[in-house]
Amino acid sequence: HHAEATDVTLSFTWSVLHGAPAPAPAATLVVTAVEAHGIPAADAAENSETKRMEGADPYVVFRLASEYGGSADNQAETTPVKNAANPSFDDRLELAVAAGLPRPLSLDVGIWDKDYHKDDDLLATQRIDLSTATSGLMRYHRINCPALAEGAEIKMLAFKWEIVDAEPADDDED
Repeated sequence: HHAEATDVTLSFTWSVLHGAPAPAPAATLVVTAVEAHGIPAADAAENSETKRMEGADPYVVFRLASEYGGSADNQAETTPVKNAANPSFDDRLELAVAAGLPRPLSLDVGIWDKDYHKDDDLLATQRIDLSTATSGLMRYHRINCPALAEGAEIKMLAFKWEIVDAEPADDDED
């Protein structure tokens, strides 16, 4: 004695709550309000009698980390500030962000000393992972300066950032 085979149709809906997000659209990373504190003196003084190190003429270079498509063609830098240990930069920097990159982004940030008679000196580099996918204020403390004296460091680098999507979503009326 056995039962007849029956066809069962099962229908269901499902959703993934914490799965992979939709690929991010092409966007622009905008960096503003860049400032640094405690940049070590890096320039040998022209006056050879004092042998005193003059202040640096710092500027900051932002580049997407290489796995996010960063390259020398896609980087932005602030205008140097002369003889400044605690420079504030007024520049508005923009980096192109290709579509489909994972977010949050990672940046490679270089702090340089502008030299007018020779090559610029790289004071420090730092990989900085942006904390969120869209915007924020970043403060990064104690960046080591391997090219300078032992223990030399930049006390803080801060900047504001925002990711502006190239194509705003159509139905995003909040």
